[in-house]
Amino acid sequence: MQSLIKKIAAVIIAIATMLGFAGLGATTALAADTGTITVNTVKGFTGELKLYQMFSATVGANADSDTTDGTKTNVSYTLKNEWQSFFTSAEDGAAGTKFTETDTDTSNALSDKAVKYIQGLSETELANFANVAQKWAADKAIDATKTSSNATNKKTYVFEQLGLGYYLIAPDAGQSANTVDQSYHALLVTLTDAEKNVSIQLKHEFPTIDKTVDDKTAEDKNIGDTVSYKLSSTVAGDMMDYTEGYVFTFHDTLSKGLDLVPNAADDTVTGLTNFAPTVKINNGNALDKDTDYTATATKNTDGTTTITVAMIDIQNKHPEAAGKTITVEYSAKINADAVTGTTGNANSAQIEYSNDPTSNQTGTSVPTEVKVHTFEFTLDKYTGRIYNESSERLGGATFKIYKSDSKPDTTTATALKFNVTAGTGSAATTAKYDANQQAQGLVDTMTTPAYGRIVVSGLAAGIYWIEETAAPDGYNKLADLVKVEIKATYDVNDQGQTDDTHTGKLTSWEISYGDNNKGTGEHPVVPVLNVNKSNLTLPSTGGMGTILFTVFGVLIVALGTAWYVKSNRKTAK
Repeated sequence: MQSLIKKIAAVIIAIATMLGFAGLGATTALAADTGTITVNTVKGFTGELKLYQMFSATVGANADSDTTDGTKTNVSYTLKNEWQSFFTSAEDGAAGTKFTETDTDTSNALSDKAVKYIQGLSETELANFANVAQKWAADKAIDATKTSSNATNKKTYVFEQLGLGYYLIAPDAGQSANTVDQSYHALLVTLTDAEKNVSIQLKHEFPTIDKTVDDKTAEDKNIGDTVSYKLSSTVAGDMMDYTEGYVFTFHDTLSKGLDLVPNAADDTVTGLTNFAPTVKINNGNALDKDTDYTATATKNTDGTTTITVAMIDIQNKHPEAAGKTITVEYSAKINADAVTGTTGNANSAQIEYSNDPTSNQTGTSVPTEVKVHTFEFTLDKYTGRIYNESSERLGGATFKIYKSDSKPDTTTATALKFNVTAGTGSAATTAKYDANQQAQGLVDTMTTPAYGRIVVSGLAAGIYWIEETAAPDGYNKLADLVKVEIKATYDVNDQGQTDDTHTGKLTSWEISYGDNNKGTGEHPVVPVLNVNKSNLTLPSTGGMGTILFTVFGVLIVALGTAWYVKSNRKTAK
């Protein structure tokens, strides 16, 4: 009997255990993480929407250091198989990342790298990425995870029962008719919390900013020269549909080597508080500061200058600006802090804009950068038959510099003036050019220190001529001018213009001097060796070397003559 009871109890326990596991499984299934993505548009969908899951996501419990607002932060992503080639392929139309990693049972190397790449994109870069991904999905016939049903003409559509992860939202191609630039705009969104479902506004445009310096992407100038900057960006065509106002603000930063000109039209205006750029809509009449826009300029502790130009109540003051281009123009001068060479003196601009018609949310464009370059070379005065770092340097050589396409007549030509700081036995003399040649303290001569070198900087590309006006004591000065040409190469087409494959940026620069010698690198050198131009070429650069050479020559001739006379006398005997 007891044996029977034990058997019955065992059966009951087994059944209960099975039921318990079944119940647990049911509970787990019910708790599976799913969420919704709501897509909104102001003008209505022109067709059906497609949804592609690019990554799946696994969400773990928050760590103690995670956010306290309920946002799930412990998330890992796995790239869907059908999207792996998008990140690894070298084909045109792929993501362009060309990752070589793979996902294995023990590592999600490809997934980790791909998601980090996406998370590092700016808003505008992410929009471009989404457009490329949508085209890839269409070309490779990737099946959509979900397709909307009867979304046409609706302003809201909800995708439900979605697994967590990254999703690509692809509107119908006809949706591009609602954009100013008539271009397609897909979206990439992440759903990682079933309790925080996603609601996304279909973007009708993503403003970009175009910037030029003297109507170019890059330019070279002298220190003291004035350059003109122009910022351009297009206002959203549906600006008037934004119910919470429309923000359109230019942000610009000048490097330490550039001084903002407060008012390009009036040189007498000083002080950054008086900064007044020229602002126009569609190249029309100039707008009024403090009525149509605000303009501020701030000098930062690192020497850079921050500029902000914000449109004031543009919806009410200028409704005609919808879909039109707004330009901001101002000037700056290259100063003595300008960086020479390839690095250049950058100026970076962004546009801040409203990106949600139903809220005051804003986005910023990818920065656009232009550069102004200025160049340098070093005069290196030495003596000896071989030029190298161990050669003896000479102090006390005085030079003048001229700029001319052809060899100048130094008796009538005007030498360039520089801000000169004398060097020492271990430091070069510096000579910085200033375009304001009448400025106080400028001189037209420069002298080598005991270190033997003069760094000449702040020059634009062009042809320069070096004249030695005085040699070191005991040495002969150069008998002729030395030609130095600074050559800068920019990425332009055959017409000297930029296009889809030519950026206009500086690609290289170098100097040439003398008989087709080259000076390269960021700090090119012009070795200067004085050569006596008489019929006999003397060694070194003259001075004591010449004297000793002459003395030895006279002695040799005298000894030879004496030997010859003595030899003849012996023969005569």
